[in-house]
Amino acid sequence: MTRPDRRRHVRVRDMVRLRFQPIASSTIDEVWEEQTFERAREAARYPMPPKPAGRYLSEESASTSDMRLIVEAVQTLERKVDYAIAILDRMSETEMKERFGEPVPCDISGAGMRFASDTAPKPDDVLLVVFVPGGHTGRPVHTVARVVRVDGHDPVWGTKPHRVAIDFERIAEEDRERIISRTFDLQREVLRARRTERSAPDAD
Repeated sequence: MTRPDRRRHVRVRDMVRLRFQPIASSTIDEVWEEQTFERAREAARYPMPPKPAGRYLSEESASTSDMRLIVEAVQTLERKVDYAIAILDRMSETEMKERFGEPVPCDISGAGMRFASDTAPKPDDVLLVVFVPGGHTGRPVHTVARVVRVDGHDPVWGTKPHRVAIDFERIAEEDRERIISRTFDLQREVLRARRTERSAPDAD
């Protein structure tokens, strides 16, 4: 397995908002064409915020007083932008809830996902799945996926009676990279939490 393939298959536990519907195998191309158009429309409505260039600057990299002033100004602007983005995220949270409901637990990777569900499609069914990755309230991910397994209830996964495992058959590479980025972010959070626990003094 090549390195890009390994990145795709790194799986983490997350919470996502999603909806899905079965589609006929014969309509995959037609449905995907429609979803590509819908994705483009939503990209204009929910633009992904760019990373400000100032995040790559630091006080240590400033060699003159003028440069330090520039860095300070950019960092101040970044804080204002982050605050504005947070406000927009809170406003869009309501819309995401109306469209997709409450988040559900899932195991997700760049290659597919397994999620808790009230309904149980059959293995080999083809689904149109639209979801918002955990940590995001922006543009949803559109994918055509195939059901590979359906498991019963597990209390660890909440109250929903089924767990549906799918492989992504059609997904924009940009969206796959969003998912992969999210999986590595979550892995880093877990590692930081473990390091914190190990370094914490004993209660005794």
